[in-house]
Amino acid sequence: MKRSPFAGKPPEEDQPPRDAAEALSLLEGEAAIDGKRRAQCARLLRDALVRREQARDKAQDKAARLEEALGEAGFQVQALRTALSRVKDARRASRQAFDRHLGVFEKFREAIAACQRMKSLDDLPDALPLLKAILDLPHLGLVLCEEEFGEFVPQGVATAPASVIARELSRLPGGPDAVIAQKPPYLGLIGAVPSPDFFLGAPPDAPLREGSCLIRPLRDKYRPKRLTGAVSFADPDPGRYAPEKATHFLELFCETLSGVLQDVKNHDRIVREAVRDELTGTHNRTYFNRHAAKLLQFAERKGLPACLLFIDLDRFKAVNDALGHEAGDRALAAAAGRIGGMVRKYDLFARLGGDEFVILSPGASVGDATALAARIRREIEALSLADCCGVDTTLSISASAGVAAWSPGMSPEELIRLADERMYAAKRGDQT
Repeated sequence: MKRSPFAGKPPEEDQPPRDAAEALSLLEGEAAIDGKRRAQCARLLRDALVRREQARDKAQDKAARLEEALGEAGFQVQALRTALSRVKDARRASRQAFDRHLGVFEKFREAIAACQRMKSLDDLPDALPLLKAILDLPHLGLVLCEEEFGEFVPQGVATAPASVIARELSRLPGGPDAVIAQKPPYLGLIGAVPSPDFFLGAPPDAPLREGSCLIRPLRDKYRPKRLTGAVSFADPDPGRYAPEKATHFLELFCETLSGVLQDVKNHDRIVREAVRDELTGTHNRTYFNRHAAKLLQFAERKGLPACLLFIDLDRFKAVNDALGHEAGDRALAAAAGRIGGMVRKYDLFARLGGDEFVILSPGASVGDATALAARIRREIEALSLADCCGVDTTLSISASAGVAAWSPGMSPEELIRLADERMYAAKRGDQT
């Protein structure tokens, strides 16, 4: 017998409801269902209600967590905004500090450039006020070692023996360490400095006396243990130069200034050796040739007269022959010293060679030059060879001088030739 395809399958009405919706439909649609199906429907509905409650609880929990997360995110956003604001403030402050430091750097760069523009120590009196203005310093003091710079610096630049500078540095608060190159400079109140006028160049006035200062030794850059001077900065503000302040730029400036001063001094020495007569200390012919034309041009522009004296020492060869060249050199140097003591600062005095000297005197008339020649002859005749040469002798020297008046258009060489001729005429006793 053929089996039905529905064999073994329970009747439709015996099947349990598949879900809560079907159970609810059965309960609402059938007025009478058996207890078993009713129980199944009720169980499904209870399970559905439980799951719904659980889903609602989960949703509420999730909503609460989301709300909490949103609140936390809000706090984090606010914190980030605060942090960003602080970063912006810090960046702004950093930029302002950078601008300030850049301004300070530019000042010191300009000051260092001004130092390096110095060509001679003669420029120092003009350079110091310029540096003071560039660095905005109420006071800038400089004292240089007399042994190193004394013969080169112009009047008005303070010098002192190295031992005195070292002694004053050692008296600064901090003791002898202050004179050691590797130690930091003195930073502190001016009132604590035992001898402030030594470093500042003059006794500090009332406002400055209550202020602060920096004092630093200057050292030979090639021989760091060798003291060459001291530089000082002072300000009425007692806090400007305090021990806790940074001094990097000041240190760099001081080192540069020290090096420039030394280089300029060495340059001045080379120039001096090139244009100075080593024996007598007067200018040499090179210097005369370099500057004589300029003096004559100045006289021509100003409409001034000018005269040249040609001076030759008489009987000088006899001194060399009788007393030796060492004594002759001393006599020559003494004679040059006598002549140099009688010329004006703006006269050009030079040794041409041997025992011959010239004096180019702008603004001097023939009468002035002739009177000067007479004084020079008297000074040379009064010179005691025994004293200046350190020997027992009765020898003496004298001088012959020729005077030539300059006329516009005359060159220094023409003046020298004319004065030379008149000097030889004076030797013969027939100068006109």
